[in-house]
Amino acid sequence: TSPAPVGDVFCSRTQPTHPQCSTPSTNPRGLRFCYCRPCRLLSRLSTMLPDHIARPLIERGLREGTYPQRLYKYRRFDAYTEDIFRNHSLWFSGPLAFNDPFDCQIRDAGNYTRNDIHTYCNTRGVPAQQAAQIADLFQQNPDNLLQLLEEAKNEAITTKGVLAMSQVRDNILMWSHYADSHTGFVLGFTLPEDISFFITPFHAIYVDAYPTFQYLRDDDLIVTNGILSKSRLWEYEQEIRILKRTQGSHAFAPTALTEVILGARISTQNRDRLLQHLRQYGFQHVSVLQATAHNSRYELELNPIPFP
Repeated sequence: TSPAPVGDVFCSRTQPTHPQCSTPSTNPRGLRFCYCRPCRLLSRLSTMLPDHIARPLIERGLREGTYPQRLYKYRRFDAYTEDIFRNHSLWFSGPLAFNDPFDCQIRDAGNYTRNDIHTYCNTRGVPAQQAAQIADLFQQNPDNLLQLLEEAKNEAITTKGVLAMSQVRDNILMWSHYADSHTGFVLGFTLPEDISFFITPFHAIYVDAYPTFQYLRDDDLIVTNGILSKSRLWEYEQEIRILKRTQGSHAFAPTALTEVILGARISTQNRDRLLQHLRQYGFQHVSVLQATAHNSRYELELNPIPFP
């Protein structure tokens, strides 16, 4: 297939393996992406995809290697740990709550015309006559445009719910950062067991500079690139972000949780408590592994332990 237009940007796979994916190309913003059909469709429709449309695209992506079969969530023990198992749910945060202050940063390119403002208002349901008046007002007083730009950004980003997951389960840095210095745990989810929960998945985009957009023209790109762009320094995380329309707790099918890994420095008390949660709340099918530090290399060994 030929490279997609800029508006169809989706993922950051620079070595695509699925057959329908073309050689990655560089778009006018200097970023490299995958342009296979599922990627283009998911990007274009963003998080507004109804399940009956998104599901076959994700199923195809799982068959062709766009998505891994399993994703992992690193966790520390806190007051909400039991809720994960009791309610079969995970929390989708707002993008502004991420731990990296450089995350989800977007630079507005500006240079708006009166027609840009008029078109943006029309697409938001503002009657034509009123949209024209608003466009005239902003053109006469550009300072007022800042408020409209902020509203456009908030509408596109801050209301979305995001769950950050990884394709790897044994990264020692991630165990330190997200699992409380190896005292926490990692949850392994099998995507085909509950595709609805993973609608809509996007590969993180690792770049050297903030993405540049025009808020009033590129609202779709603000979602797919603004929420997904991270510094290249984080590339080792191999992150996939699940985007929902709303923030908060979203339930998953218990069968989707298929693996739990205990941290190399987990306390006996937390270990016993976690295993009890698995037994008590219907997760007896889960495989449990214990992480231990390798005795001669900077890596973890993961060994199964008897359960239930």
